[in-house]
Amino acid sequence: MKTEQLLDAAREKLGLSSDYALAKAIGVGKGRIGHYRTGLRKPDEQACFQLAEILEIEPAAVIAAVRLEGEREPGKVEFWKRQAARYATSAGVVATLLAGNAQAQNLGYAAPHGNFTPYALCEIKKGEKSA
Repeated sequence: MKTEQLLDAAREKLGLSSDYALAKAIGVGKGRIGHYRTGLRKPDEQACFQLAEILEIEPAAVIAAVRLEGEREPGKVEFWKRQAARYATSAGVVATLLAGNAQAQNLGYAAPHGNFTPYALCEIKKGEKSA
């Protein structure tokens, strides 16, 4: 996930209508979200942890995505790619949840109340359904 996608997902999850409200929710200045969106700045570790908490994913998934997006040194790019891949399941789960549980419903895993079991999430990642 890109920084902008993380911000949009957090805003949607909290039901916020503005970046100003998101800035307040994650404890940063009102202009900071705009800077994150344009790439002028990247979220620091505290902001990454706040986003992870909102999105209910591993903080390392957010940190890896943010660092990969801004890294230019080839060796470090490869490192952050490996870390992002390691935590891609968490980001994929968020995307699935925010997409209205469509993939889970198609696979027959979404409960009426929208909760998933860890087993269902593993199956969603694999893209298959066990009998």
